[in-house]
Amino acid sequence: MRHFTLFSFLILLSASNISAQSAKKYILLEQFSNSFCSICANRIPQFRSNLQGFENDYHLISFFAPSPYPACIYYNANKPQNDARISYYGVQGTPSVFVNGSRVNQGSSIVPVALLEEMSDDTSPIELAVSKVNNGNSVDITVNVATLGELPVLPGGGSYVLHTIVVETLVVGGPLPNYQNHHNVFRTMLTPNSGAPFLAANAGEEVSYTFSFQPEAGWNADSLVVIAFVQEVTTKNILNSGSNVDPISSSVRETEKLSFSISPNPANEFLRVNMGDIIYPVDFQIFDLNARLVQSGRISAELIDISKISSGQYWISIRSGNKSGVLPFIKTP
Repeated sequence: MRHFTLFSFLILLSASNISAQSAKKYILLEQFSNSFCSICANRIPQFRSNLQGFENDYHLISFFAPSPYPACIYYNANKPQNDARISYYGVQGTPSVFVNGSRVNQGSSIVPVALLEEMSDDTSPIELAVSKVNNGNSVDITVNVATLGELPVLPGGGSYVLHTIVVETLVVGGPLPNYQNHHNVFRTMLTPNSGAPFLAANAGEEVSYTFSFQPEAGWNADSLVVIAFVQEVTTKNILNSGSNVDPISSSVRETEKLSFSISPNPANEFLRVNMGDIIYPVDFQIFDLNARLVQSGRISAELIDISKISSGQYWISIRSGNKSGVLPFIKTP
């Protein structure tokens, strides 16, 4: 049984003095290989050689596929979530590498140095800062996403999701003598397989997600790194990524928490919102899993009538002044 827990999809917004219009855009590399694959054994080392000199420009996640051998131990270590990413991209064979959401396989080098040089100067309207705190048997993760400029307009009702993924920086082993060192091995997703709805903050503000997980036996807890990225669902384009080992940027600030709670959860007809010291009225929005707005309004008391929305999982956003918070809830039939 997988020992990790999503602590909360808590999202916090606060005004901050962010003057920049764009941030450094990291190159997100999603590698799909197989520990029994002899072609992988020949090409992945060349791929890693091409990455030398770009250590401060990219984030790498190494997924494992059942092709050409389903017995790959790294694939079977988390088969459902490896399969989810394989299915999303339609991966047919290994080795395959997706760069910022697009497949790039150019001969033995897979991703050429020229492409890395070109992409290393790219910028993004958002910036991700990831923090990781060990608390005994659990690890607490915070992902802050600062909005610095205008996000691209998405045609046809497109939407963004946040993925937060745990990798182990180096795992040694496998059946092929010349393919023993596996870098940034995928361990688990802290967000759902399809990602968590990403609700961008206004320009000059931040949004924050918090998670908690427990490392499994066999993982080197000291070598775990958390990588988060925002991706457009349909085009697969990566808006930006971040990790807990990135240099700290001055444009990402501490956010002030908006405390509130909801009950009951699951709920059927009414959702009770306890605002603590916050004074009513407050504005609310309810989003589905695809970040589509399904209900909104202003409340001057604790109860919100949710009887008209369909059963399922939702997020409710409460805004008071320039601060906002989001919590998940389940609507029952």
